[in-house]
Amino acid sequence: ELKLIAMLSIHTGARLKDTCGLRIMELHLSTDEDSFLEYKHNRNRKISKESVERQVPLFGDVLSELKSYLTSVGAEEKNLFPRYCGSRQTNNVSSALNKKHLDIINEDPRFKMHGLRDTLSSKFMATNVRNDLAGYLIGWRNPTTVGMQKEYQKGGYPHGQMLTALRAAHSVK
Repeated sequence: ELKLIAMLSIHTGARLKDTCGLRIMELHLSTDEDSFLEYKHNRNRKISKESVERQVPLFGDVLSELKSYLTSVGAEEKNLFPRYCGSRQTNNVSSALNKKHLDIINEDPRFKMHGLRDTLSSKFMATNVRNDLAGYLIGWRNPTTVGMQKEYQKGGYPHGQMLTALRAAHSVK
């Protein structure tokens, strides 16, 4: 579960509480071209006032890992990460990942899980992804992302546009 939480955090730039609170019904998995997850209010979490409900495309390794992981989760399970879906558990996830797993990504001890959001933002800037689209994908609430979300009726930006932006950002090393 921790590995997949870290992968999703890197892939989406989402806050840990948003990722830990995912429910299986928020996953829409098929191919690299049309799979996505939804960050929305649910019984495990509320999207905070600083964030925005959104859909984020999934592709590549994170999509493969999710599909594989779902085969091991019980059919009756509703939470994607049952071990870590409580609000107190998010702190445990953060500590575990900060202490044991971030050295794989970055050797700087000052680098923390929350920094993955800023890393993805920097990658969006490096690939000239518009600020409003980058903000929407990462989940930052600002007048532009909220306005675009309303314009596209809960679907946010067109899936293909989001997928292209994420692929470009994740190609940056």
